[in-house]
Amino acid sequence: MSRGKSGLLQSSSSSSCITGKSAPEMERYKTSTNAMRILVEVLTIQGIVLCEQIYIADICGTSTDAIAKYFLLNYGEVATVFTNDLNPHLANFTDTRLDAALPTFPENFVASPVMQQSGLTQVDMIITSPPYSQTLPILLNALKMAKFYVIMKLPLSFLSPGPHGTERREFLMSTPPACIIPMSRTDISENYSISVDEAWFIWISPLAASLSDNRFPVQLRQLIFHYI
Repeated sequence: MSRGKSGLLQSSSSSSCITGKSAPEMERYKTSTNAMRILVEVLTIQGIVLCEQIYIADICGTSTDAIAKYFLLNYGEVATVFTNDLNPHLANFTDTRLDAALPTFPENFVASPVMQQSGLTQVDMIITSPPYSQTLPILLNALKMAKFYVIMKLPLSFLSPGPHGTERREFLMSTPPACIIPMSRTDISENYSISVDEAWFIWISPLAASLSDNRFPVQLRQLIFHYI
């Protein structure tokens, strides 16, 4: 668990590790500070209040990655950010080292020492940049864990499952994102020259409708914002 005054703000790029691979094979997907600025700007436009106590989890990243760093730097007095990453080389910068794609991840995350210490069973929002090949199982888990929103930085191709993407197609038909924020093409890899058209996808948690909190609107304007 990281807070703005914790001092864990020393590294740079944001990322996520690919589950099911050994540490040397784990790819890191970068999230830029600009991508975080764009996201927070849209959250503010949507009426989401970030200046009061808020609990966030990056379930595919560390406290030194851009998602946690942005909130701790700009909302450090009110933001608590929980982190999870499989990479053993980053164990000193993450609260848990669990596979976010496994069906047991929600229960195991809640049972972790840092969550038990916090007394929480859920967080307000999950914001993360998952490994693309594991997006759907991680997203399904995240929707069980967040009270209000699940926000993921994904390739725009997530909206086009293709002939073999039956499960993803059915999910998008039944659970479409409430808001999409396309961004300009960006290099996502630290190790290779890979450019991808990405977007922030925002889903409203199924739990949100039964909760009453004016900070987190349960109806977002169904707009597609475009930043270039």
